[in-house]
Amino acid sequence: MKFARWRMCSIFFLTVLIHFSTLSNGYKTQGGSTLVSNLEYTKNSNISYGIVRKRDIFRDNKIQLILLIAAYIIFLFLLTLMIRRLKKEADIGASLKVIIALVAFVFYIIYTCENAHDVEKLALASILLLVLPFVIKLSLGLLIINDSKTNPRFRDWIKEHTIITFFFVFLSGVDLDTITLLNSGMKENFLSKNASRWIVIIECIGFFFRDLPILAVLVLYHKLALDYGIIPFFALISLVMLIVYVIIWNMLRLLMLYGSRRTTVPEDYILTEGTVIEMVDDPDIQIKGNT
Repeated sequence: MKFARWRMCSIFFLTVLIHFSTLSNGYKTQGGSTLVSNLEYTKNSNISYGIVRKRDIFRDNKIQLILLIAAYIIFLFLLTLMIRRLKKEADIGASLKVIIALVAFVFYIIYTCENAHDVEKLALASILLLVLPFVIKLSLGLLIINDSKTNPRFRDWIKEHTIITFFFVFLSGVDLDTITLLNSGMKENFLSKNASRWIVIIECIGFFFRDLPILAVLVLYHKLALDYGIIPFFALISLVMLIVYVIIWNMLRLLMLYGSRRTTVPEDYILTEGTVIEMVDDPDIQIKGNT
């Protein structure tokens, strides 16, 4: 009889230990495989922080979001007017792209410094996606500027405006279209067709190998981070705005290029002096020949 009671007490004690171990394991990891860690509220449990629930960015930061979007739109509008007023030849499309890319870059720097270490799996990828593309684009920007120094007028302009040149070259690490913007604001075109073509190609490559991977990192951070703050959210929103703008801008440029090719007059129909054109009932134009 005493042996049976001792056995029952032992089984009860072991059962309590097993349940306690299960509860402990459930609180050690977020989203574990235990019963407790899979419940609605305890799935966000953490042994260091207790119950951690993600903040609702839209609900908790409505005023900040509205102010940010309004300030962003006003800033872009005023800056566009200023660029247009100071430099009528400036490429407005490139100007807006550079501004949006710069804002996204600043938010991503803050995210990398302040928040990337919260998810260890994404920390290294966040740092590499920040540093490597910047160094590569900055090096290519320096090469393009050095290659353009063969133009004697541009070389003299650089000597007179060293600080401005350094500023635009530094921004080329963010977006190579800053060099296009610098070129469009000058009286004489210093960029060769080959350099302009390389800028477009490199930016297209950067779109697939930098912008889209950064977007994936920010989305994964949103899913894996215990405490999702406002800075990663702003970084994500600004990057989405940049991606949408780049897609629309490139589509419009392709349509304009296609339209300009269709309206180009073939060389066989270039009129020389003395050529007589006769309009007939048919809307087509007939070339009669030289007088």
